[in-house]
Amino acid sequence: MQSDNYEQCSFSGKMFRLLPRPTRTCPREIGYHEVKAYGELLYRSRLDLRTTPAELAAAVGCERWHTLPKIVRGLQEHGLADEQLKPLQDAGRYFHRKKNAKRKWQNEFQTTTIYLQCQDALLTDVQNTILWTIHSFNSMGKKPPLKSVATLLRLDYRTVARHLKVLQGKGCLDAELCVTADPRHWQDAAPKLEDAPEVRWDEFAAQWVTSRYDDGYNHGKPRFALAFSQVRQSLHEGCSDMAAAGYTSVQIRDYWERVVPDACGSNGQQLLLMEFFVERLFYKMFAAVEKSTNRNRHLGKFHGENSLGLLLKVTTGQIRTMRTCLLERGVQGLEFWSPDFSSLGVRTLPKIPSAPAGRKRQSYDRTEFERLFAKQAPEVDRNSWLPRLMESPQFKEDPEQFYLDCHYALEAFPPCRVQRLERVLHGTNGKA
Repeated sequence: MQSDNYEQCSFSGKMFRLLPRPTRTCPREIGYHEVKAYGELLYRSRLDLRTTPAELAAAVGCERWHTLPKIVRGLQEHGLADEQLKPLQDAGRYFHRKKNAKRKWQNEFQTTTIYLQCQDALLTDVQNTILWTIHSFNSMGKKPPLKSVATLLRLDYRTVARHLKVLQGKGCLDAELCVTADPRHWQDAAPKLEDAPEVRWDEFAAQWVTSRYDDGYNHGKPRFALAFSQVRQSLHEGCSDMAAAGYTSVQIRDYWERVVPDACGSNGQQLLLMEFFVERLFYKMFAAVEKSTNRNRHLGKFHGENSLGLLLKVTTGQIRTMRTCLLERGVQGLEFWSPDFSSLGVRTLPKIPSAPAGRKRQSYDRTEFERLFAKQAPEVDRNSWLPRLMESPQFKEDPEQFYLDCHYALEAFPPCRVQRLERVLHGTNGKA
C-alpha cells in the first residue's frame, strides 16, 4: 500500500466535497446525480449558503435547463429537498448515519471524500468519483469490491468496470487498485492562515482594496464612497474594531478574504456588493452583533472569546438581503436600503409612519441629537458637533435617516466615534 501512503500525503492540501453514502434501501430512482446534488445541498446548508439552480448544476456537472429539474424533482419526491433548494432531513433513512449525533443534522451522514479536479480535468466527473470511492476502501485496508462501489455510487456494475480500465490506462490506479494519480491535476485548497499578532491593518486594508478594485471597476471610481482611500479607511477601522473585540488576526483575515467574497457571490456584482458592505453596512452590523453578544455575556448566556459565530450568521443573512435588493431594485434601491437587526434584539429606527388623527408625528430636532450624544457618547464635544450636524444637507433632506446614521456612528468603539461622525457628515455614510 505504498502508493496509498503517497496519495494521502500528496492530496492533504486539496479541495474536496463529501458524498453521502446510500443504504441498500435507497430507492432506485435516487441515482448518481441525485446523490451528488443532495451532498452539495448539505454542504451549502452547513455554511448557511443559499443555492441557485446554476450553482447546483455546475456542482453536479449536469445540464441546467432539462437535466437539473429532473434531479431536483427526484429529491423532492423522496423528501430530500424543498422548492427553495434546501436539503431536508433524511426521514426515509436512505443514507448511512454516523454512530454519534452531531450538533448539525447535516453532519450526521457517513461520507466519501471526493477531491475536486482543476480546470484541465484529466478525468470525467464519474471517473473522478469512482477513483476516490475506490480509495475510501483502500484507506480502510480493504480491496474495493466493484459491486459495492457501484451500489454506493448508484451506478451500473458494468459502467464501473469499464471506467476502472480507463483509470488504470491513464495511470490513476495501479494493478492493486491503489491511487497513483498526479496531484497537480486536482485543485489546491486555500492556504491555511498563520496567526500574526503584529498585523498592520492599514496595510492589509490597502492590499485588500487595491487587489480587487482597478480602473476596470466603474471607470476607476467607487460607487458608494468619495474615493477608494475612504474604502480603505473604512476597512481599516472595521479590522481594528474586530481586533479590539477579541478576534484573532487569522479570523479577521479569513473573514475578509474568504467569508465576505464568498457570500457576495462570484458574478459581476461581487465587487459592487463588497464595496457597499465595507462602506455602508459593516460598521452598523458589527456594532449590533457586539451589542447583542455583550448583553448575552452579561446575562450568562454566552461565554465565548468573541462573537465570530453570530457575526458569520448575520453577515450571510444581510448580504443575501443585499443581493436580493440589488436584483429587484437596482443600485439606487440598494443605496436607500436600511438593514434590520431586530432579530438580534437591537432596535432599529423605522421610517416615520403617518400620524394617527389627533397625534403629532415624531420629529428629530436638536433636542433629540443632544439626548443622543448625552446617552451614547458623553465624551464627545456636543457644542462643536451639533451646529455642524444641524446645518448639514443630510439633516435638512432626511432628519430621520441622518439621526439613524449618527446613532450607529456613536455606537462604535469610543476611539472610532469621531471618525464615524466625520464619515457620516461628509460622505452621507459613504454616498457621494
